[in-house]
Amino acid sequence: MYVKRDDQYFKTHEFFEHAIANRVEALGNLGQVWSTYESRHAANDDQPFARGVNSILNVRTLRARSEGSCVAESSQRCNDPRR
Repeated sequence: MYVKRDDQYFKTHEFFEHAIANRVEALGNLGQVWSTYESRHAANDDQPFARGVNSILNVRTLRARSEGSCVAESSQRCNDPRR
């Protein structure tokens, strides 16, 4: 997974990612989250070195909500589609 693959890099390099916007679409027990983000090497960098979109599918089950899949790699947690 993302953290295991890049663990050595992050031990010696800073990485900052924050959401620019989130769009949530929900129908029944399914919730789709589209989260656009910017990545920077330092919190005070003027320009991001990367921008992207994370696609997160959430499924609500009888026991608990489960994150069905996180299509794009992200350091963010999957959002609750009920919000």
